[in-house]
Amino acid sequence: MEEIVPLEISQLFFFDAEKIRTLTEDETSSQALGAAIKSLLGLDIVERLIADTAVIQARQAKEGATAGHREKVEVLEREAQELSDRIRRLSDERGALENHVLRAEAAQQTAEMKFIASGGRYWELRQVREGRKKELETRAGETEAQLLKLAAGELPLAMVPELLKHVEHQDLQERLSAQAAIVAALLAERDELLLETLRQARASARVIALAQEYLESDRRERQAAMGAEPRLSLSQPAHAQLHHLSSHRLEELQREAEVLIETHGSLRQSLDDLERGIEAAPKDEEIGQVVEQFKAATARYSALDSEARRLDAEIVALRVEEKQCQDKLAKLFEGDVAKEFAWEDRARIVQLAARTRTTMQDFLRRATDRKIDRLSGLITESFRFLLRKKSMVERILIDPGTFAITLYDSAGCALSKERLSEGEKQIFAISVLWGLARASNRPLPAVIDTPMARLDATHRRNLVERYFPNASHQVVILSTDTEVDRDYYQALQPHIARAYHLSYDEDQRVTVAEEGYFWKDVSHAASGVES
Repeated sequence: MEEIVPLEISQLFFFDAEKIRTLTEDETSSQALGAAIKSLLGLDIVERLIADTAVIQARQAKEGATAGHREKVEVLEREAQELSDRIRRLSDERGALENHVLRAEAAQQTAEMKFIASGGRYWELRQVREGRKKELETRAGETEAQLLKLAAGELPLAMVPELLKHVEHQDLQERLSAQAAIVAALLAERDELLLETLRQARASARVIALAQEYLESDRRERQAAMGAEPRLSLSQPAHAQLHHLSSHRLEELQREAEVLIETHGSLRQSLDDLERGIEAAPKDEEIGQVVEQFKAATARYSALDSEARRLDAEIVALRVEEKQCQDKLAKLFEGDVAKEFAWEDRARIVQLAARTRTTMQDFLRRATDRKIDRLSGLITESFRFLLRKKSMVERILIDPGTFAITLYDSAGCALSKERLSEGEKQIFAISVLWGLARASNRPLPAVIDTPMARLDATHRRNLVERYFPNASHQVVILSTDTEVDRDYYQALQPHIARAYHLSYDEDQRVTVAEEGYFWKDVSHAASGVES
């Protein structure tokens, strides 16, 4: 089976679309992805040859070297073997731990779903909402106080604009009347002086009578213009205040009141929303047990995941030490062979093995660069073919050394995977797998479980029309009827060979495979994208 489908690449062709996304977004997965890429592209054979030459070199060195040289080799070999044994033990421990991690993750997800179904998210937000409610209540109280202050001042006068205009008019008439009274008094005094002057000048009685009649008539006309009754008698400061209030102040107060009323309404609406959210949140006594279960499941998963990461880091560090030890052995083998080795033939074999390993390492580097460059192009092409936002990603590059995957936009800037939506991350993961399959010469089937979780309608349509019919020469899809529905099933119909419905028999407690998809449609009975 290993010859047909190597273990390292099995996950690239038999995958759960929801789980495989972690292969491309988890930074610690580059090593696993690198192993899969090497196996898929045939680069692992070159690495195996390099390892075999090292074995030959070590064997010849031990058999043909002097006692002193052989002792140095044996010390380094024991150190390398001890490191290899520790790596193997830790790898076994890590492998055994993985089952516990997966079970703990599943338990944590189950507890989280129960927590959410019980209103846990509302419960988590309740404290935040209650704090926010107090803040909004304070602000609403301050706004109400400002409105009351305005209402206690001049603002109510804005409700009687006609009365205010009447007061202004009355004030104007009174002021004009007062001015006219002053003028009348002055004129009376002036008229009296004029008549006295005429008498002293011995004017005729007729002239004096005419002048007196004219002056009295003029005063009577002016007296008629003074008809306003003095009801207000406003002082000069009061008159100025009335004018300022009518021309500017009331408009300013109205604008200020409108802003405060709008702010207060917005605050009240926010408070109502918060109160509804707080009321919707379950009480502590109602959700306490669910919360504790969720916390316990999360704590267990976090502890196991941390332990798994610690083991991964320790394994990586030991592999670095092992590599350093192997490098020391290589340098020891490549030393002054003519002096150290007793037999010339063995010395020549050791030298040839070293040269072969150096040459193959250079070949591996160049071949990796070339194949990785082609693979990057295929992944980019697949991603842009399936992605809804065509201009979002311009190219995708894989580092030949670390096998880390980086996305670049049209400006040539690195694009963080965190900027991708959940659906786009899944499309990206599928694109990586599709690119690997296209770069490989292995005609392997693609088995895809729950292919369209987290995808929107456009991305689902792209998968159905573009990916499923072209993913491989044989594609097996394990889907629900909400993923591949009647419309998508009809679109896939030209590419479908067989369809089966896995039905669970409650009585016999077994799963039975029945021909046909979820619905009983005779025309579709022998169909499925090889599903």
